[in-house]
Amino acid sequence: MTFSFGVKSEILKNFADDKKYLNFLYIGMLISSVEIHKTSENKLFGVFVTEHQKSADALICGVTKITKQESTCEITVKKSSKGHSRYYIFISNIDIFLKKLGIYKGYVASEDIQSDVDEIIESAETMHYHDKENGYKLTNFMNEDDSENILKSFICGIFLANGSMTNPTSTYHLELAFRSEKTAKIISEIFVNYFGIEHKETFRNKSYILYIKEKDSIADILTIIGAKNKRLEFENIIVEKNMRNRINRIVNCDTANINRVTTVALRQIKSIKLIQKCGNFNQLDDKLIEIAEIRLKHPYASLTELSKYTMPKLSKSGINRRLNKIDKIAEKLKLQYPNLDETDYFSEDDYFD
Repeated sequence: MTFSFGVKSEILKNFADDKKYLNFLYIGMLISSVEIHKTSENKLFGVFVTEHQKSADALICGVTKITKQESTCEITVKKSSKGHSRYYIFISNIDIFLKKLGIYKGYVASEDIQSDVDEIIESAETMHYHDKENGYKLTNFMNEDDSENILKSFICGIFLANGSMTNPTSTYHLELAFRSEKTAKIISEIFVNYFGIEHKETFRNKSYILYIKEKDSIADILTIIGAKNKRLEFENIIVEKNMRNRINRIVNCDTANINRVTTVALRQIKSIKLIQKCGNFNQLDDKLIEIAEIRLKHPYASLTELSKYTMPKLSKSGINRRLNKIDKIAEKLKLQYPNLDETDYFSEDDYFD
């Protein structure tokens, strides 16, 4: 099961346990995505498409119970181009279902029924808005106490119909798709003015998209639609990703430090071996001989670790100065013996596994 499907299943479980706001769930599902058509007999029917079987089952159950079978549903299952099952629900006499839900006043203005979907939406009593200084709120069907629960139920329906969320283990992205630009704008205003959730908008595949990539806002949406378990899972994934990223940064930093120490040590050992090959080693002063011998015995050691073996104990900068002197002596010898090959005096296998 995808993360998105898990969210939808949790939404439906919540409404199975508490049916008080179930009608507003259906309203959200229909207004966001249903296509309405007219038969040759001037009867209305609706087409609802989803990839989530439980959402399809829930809508069919709602149509049957609310209209007492005055509206009926037929379902067809097809495979999408990606191999996913798509459930096409054909709802006969959908105007009866809309009237029962209180969102259809019973008029159709033109022959092209789909062009009137926006009018149907604007006639939806639950979608009448008026400006208030503190934002937007629904009128009818609601009072001050119920407004938030109605809005949340409405958004739940929208997510069931056309919402999706990527698996947060890969990336953070939640989106809602709408057939109607007006509906998208209304929901956009609800997000910003009622819940304080910022989002972005785009148009893709003939749909108006509201999307969120900010993880805190996604977590807030999951709370709004009642997917508390999936929010906890989402936040746990964020914590795990942050921990993994931190560990990776530490490991990468440690690896870089190890590589840097190894590279410097390799250069220093080559310099010492070159000096030995040229017979100049015993001509070094005692301090340089001491640090050269310590470096040969401890090829993996950092400067801090090398200081432990010096008598008296030297600082990192003191050790570094002596080793740099050895490097400079080796560079001069390379100029004196240009034909001397590195393999004549150094084998990496002798010092590094």
